[in-house]
Amino acid sequence: MNNIEEIEYEPSDLLPSYLEEYLENYFSLVFAGNLGKAQSIETLIGAAQQLIDFPKIRIIVVGSGSMLEWAKSEAQNRALKNIVFTGSFPIEVMPPLFAKAKALLVTLNSSEIFTYTIPSKVQAYMNAGRPIIASINGEAARVIQEAQAGLICPAEDHQALAAKIIQFFNMSKCERDIIAGNSKRYFLENYEMQKQCEKLIEILQKKIEIKRQTSK
Repeated sequence: MNNIEEIEYEPSDLLPSYLEEYLENYFSLVFAGNLGKAQSIETLIGAAQQLIDFPKIRIIVVGSGSMLEWAKSEAQNRALKNIVFTGSFPIEVMPPLFAKAKALLVTLNSSEIFTYTIPSKVQAYMNAGRPIIASINGEAARVIQEAQAGLICPAEDHQALAAKIIQFFNMSKCERDIIAGNSKRYFLENYEMQKQCEKLIEILQKKIEIKRQTSK
């Protein structure tokens, strides 16, 4: 399990104006990170296709990778106006970007190896205190479900992903805020570095005490 330091995710003036417009005027969902084969970018494109009758929804894809040009070309060929590719930003832009997103997206392909891992972005998304919508299998899906931090569907299922996005879109603000709170709470309880260090110290102290007692 990876642990990371807590970061304050607050809006700021670091965001480019065009991105601010999307975040302010649309129901924007953000995917951030590497755009490669493992990330099943095809699932995002397919979901965008399914969402064309929901003009308020936007999928904002932040990052770069081997699938970026393919994804941009595919979106253009399908005339998809609801998915936006921004390229990469400096790391300091990510906190305000996450803070203003309605939810954060995770997709992975269905290879068995990915069922045993939790992408670091899941922890980063929880640290941001935002709901997660994920097309993913295995351990990562289990964690999101256990945390009640978002909505999940099987990996590589673009129709199911679109359905989950619509489900989230139709929720009340109160329902979405509860999910966001669950996300942050789970991060603080399970991944925040200071708390995990304290737990480790407590475990070691107990083991030392047990050993001391048995050696008497």
